[in-house]
Amino acid sequence: IHPIDVTGKFVPSDLASARFNSSVLQTRAKAMINFVFSKISPNNVTSLLMGNEIDGYNSSSDENFWLDYADFLYQINIFLKNNYPTIELGFVITSRGAIDSTLILPNSGGLKAIDAFGNNGWAKSVDFIGITYYPLDSEFKMKSNSLVSEVFQKLVNFTSKPIHIEEVGYSSSIANGGSTQLQAEFFSEIFKAWDVHADRIPSLAILRMVDKSRTDSENI
Repeated sequence: IHPIDVTGKFVPSDLASARFNSSVLQTRAKAMINFVFSKISPNNVTSLLMGNEIDGYNSSSDENFWLDYADFLYQINIFLKNNYPTIELGFVITSRGAIDSTLILPNSGGLKAIDAFGNNGWAKSVDFIGITYYPLDSEFKMKSNSLVSEVFQKLVNFTSKPIHIEEVGYSSSIANGGSTQLQAEFFSEIFKAWDVHADRIPSLAILRMVDKSRTDSENI
């Protein structure tokens, strides 16, 4: 469930200006969760993710977002523990948001991502942290596969909470500096690194096993 994604805030139009620490928005979020579990059994759900790649979200003029969303997560987790105690709560950030000590969150007044999301930040409000990992540099070129083990080590150092790799992928396109051989080597390194840190990383999901069509890719 993504009330916040890298591309923006996605809530009903009457809540567009509501802060995430407001009772009206939190009450509606809880009602939405109840509705979901009136349609599917909570016994078939192990976890709930609230927000995707949040470190890339541009909060625009909402200077309170980075504090407000921590309260939102905390209140939602209390609600889940009281009503759906077997379901764990998390949020998703990019691997860069977890390991880049220089990354400053947009419109945060200088708040570093690792401070906002780590053990003394949002991590306190959730049961686990979700990560997306695509080894791209600033020019969308693929980074060296030799860095994979280092990235995984930094991820587990970032937080004491369990880490779920929600998306991992590597481009085979030569335009991105990739190839099918490099892609295969990347996933070999991924599984090696996962083996080393299996006790801290319970799950890992490859985003897609086949390429999107050119039309679908251009429409993203």
